Amino acid sequence: MSKPSREKDFLKYPTFKGGKAALEKFVKEHLKYPEAALENKIEGTVEVAYTVNGLGKVVDAKVIEGLGYGCDEEALRLVKSLPYQKAVNRGFKTTSNRKIKIHFKLPRKTQNTTQEGIAYNYQVVPQKKPVKPTNPPKPSKTYTIQVNIKRK
Repeated sequence: MSKPSREKDFLKYPTFKGGKAALEKFVKEHLKYPEAALENKIEGTVEVAYTVNGLGKVVDAKVIEGLGYGCDEEALRLVKSLPYQKAVNRGFKTTSNRKIKIHFKLPRKTQNTTQEGIAYNYQVVPQKKPVKPTNPPKPSKTYTIQVNIKRK
């Protein structure tokens, strides 16, 4: 005689569709770096605690560790927009308490680009002149400067 099979967990909690990798991808795609944090070159991590109700809605989100400069508000906005799947139980309403760390890293600049978006490229090209055998002149150099202006 075999025992009837039971479900692994009695209660099911709301889950993020796609798991942890999908959650990380969602955060990377929807995170907007605050202007104040960019201007003040702020980097760091904001930790947010939140509750997901049985319908998959994020409720009661609060910042545990913050950075300021608009990063806390952006982390709260992002957490409140997380789309969780609703939990289907046997008439029980379940909520899930969770924490997430959202990392703010400044975008890296390319080597030849300045803050205004102007690139300077130069090339040293020696001029070829006929050399007199008696008194050779000093070789002169020509500089070519290329300016690329990127406008938004």
